[in-house]
Amino acid sequence: MRDLTIGLKTYRHPSKLEEVTLDQWIKLRSVEPEEDGYDNLRGFSAFADIPLEELKKAPKKEVAHYILELTELLAATGEPDKEPLKKFKIGKYNYNVEQDLDGASVGQYIDCTHYMKMLPEEEFYPYMMAIYCLRKDESYEDLDLEARVIEMRRAKVMVGLNVNAFFLNSSTDYLRDSQLFMEESQTKTV
Repeated sequence: MRDLTIGLKTYRHPSKLEEVTLDQWIKLRSVEPEEDGYDNLRGFSAFADIPLEELKKAPKKEVAHYILELTELLAATGEPDKEPLKKFKIGKYNYNVEQDLDGASVGQYIDCTHYMKMLPEEEFYPYMMAIYCLRKDESYEDLDLEARVIEMRRAKVMVGLNVNAFFLNSSTDYLRDSQLFMEESQTKTV
């Protein structure tokens, strides 16, 4: 972690990819470009959770160094692993990644499609993880979804990207296979 002192306050932000959380990545990705020239500063503000007005007061040279470092850090993000994760850890809890979406409950499917339609892609990731990644012997029906979403936002960004790439690819394959099956069934009955 890296410290940035502005006035009398010290802020901490990641200096290595392994320290970046899914929440920080989502905040950075959700910054809309504007014509005021503060896009990079606004992005760094969201990422490091430093108020924009505080950053405007900081020495330009120092903040520019941190923004460059952040750009290099995020350029290293790359693509998620091809091999899907089966487990991951956030804090003291281990989560299992559901490998077979065919076995998901109707509630999981309905909740997932609801949030998928309602939220932009990046903001949807922690919801998908909260819906399909459970602790051992845990039931989705007993889950406080909003509390779990907050927990999933603390996942490391590469874990979040890997898990969600797996789910999105799996659900696409599942939909395609279901459509093919339905088309075959209709041609056989005609």
